[in-house]
Amino acid sequence: MIIFKSFTIFTFLFFLFAFSSQEELKTGSEEKTNWGELLSNPDEWYQNKEAIRIADNIILFQRDCGGWPKNINMARELTENEKEIVENNKSKSDATIDNSSTYTHLRYLAKAYQASGENKYLKSFNKGFDYLIEAQYTNGGWPQFYPLRKGYYTHITFNDDAMTGVMYLLHDIVQQKPAFTFIDKVRLEQATISEQKGLDVIFKTQITLTGKKTGWCAQYNEETLDPADARSYELASISGKETVTLIYYLMSLINPDGKVKQAVVNACRWLEDAKIKGYKLAYIPDSNAAEGYNRVLIKDKNGPDLWARFYNLETGKPLYVDRGGKVCENYNDISYERRNNYAYIEQFAHKLLTEDFPEWKRKHGIE
Repeated sequence: MIIFKSFTIFTFLFFLFAFSSQEELKTGSEEKTNWGELLSNPDEWYQNKEAIRIADNIILFQRDCGGWPKNINMARELTENEKEIVENNKSKSDATIDNSSTYTHLRYLAKAYQASGENKYLKSFNKGFDYLIEAQYTNGGWPQFYPLRKGYYTHITFNDDAMTGVMYLLHDIVQQKPAFTFIDKVRLEQATISEQKGLDVIFKTQITLTGKKTGWCAQYNEETLDPADARSYELASISGKETVTLIYYLMSLINPDGKVKQAVVNACRWLEDAKIKGYKLAYIPDSNAAEGYNRVLIKDKNGPDLWARFYNLETGKPLYVDRGGKVCENYNDISYERRNNYAYIEQFAHKLLTEDFPEWKRKHGIE
């Protein structure tokens, strides 16, 4: 049985957001819904009028397949006309686990059902749970969209914590955390099997470079389990960002077996070797620039340890890719639009390697 630290999911969800307005309603709204913040409310909060209204919105936006679309502010108050539009879109095939969708909404519905006992929330939750079980590949991975869409959307997706979010949800169900004590026996068994399959594919997809285990790609071919391309500037690679997320997932196992320990140790060793030293990111004010500044990488012997979002699968060196798949020699060669609107290089693993991994090793007696 897999057991996780209780704080993990709330830390994880705090940084995950379901952003923006519903495009099909043409609201033009710039409101943002912080689902992590909503889910951190005490149990009694889910009995108030506002919480119930949001829960009803979530049911309204649920697609016929059982999942939810992304990038919609489901917490805002809808007019009757808008509700009718949403109702008419239930047959759309845009359900996804991308951008915190579906698994986050299921968490909210579980809390709403526990607080109210209303059968409509249970029915919606079960439908969404069944969607996730159906969407999982036999090998244990999840596609970004289901029903499947052509293109990179069919790949097993670790990118932006998509599959990891599903795994945390399944864990809490399996462990019968307070919000999920209502789960029936059949679905509880399904969750247990599904979670283990997901963990197995994480082990299988850890990348080997020059005979050593490293990290993970952001997405994998669903049939071969080979690292795969996504958008034109997201080539198959070892991902500094997604590797950190998966390490935290594995470290959250309270009684990790040898396989888990080895995967974590190997990935952290790779991150140590993958550090980018002697530089820092600088934001240079520029009133003529679209963002009002220009983000560049400059030399600084006292700069913080940095990690690239992508590393070359053959050389292990940082990989900087612009729109159109253009590979750039250096970070500063990336076009302004991408360089200032995408995290190609950050302190992704700083806290992990300086605080959390050393503490995890001490706890489990790992040298």
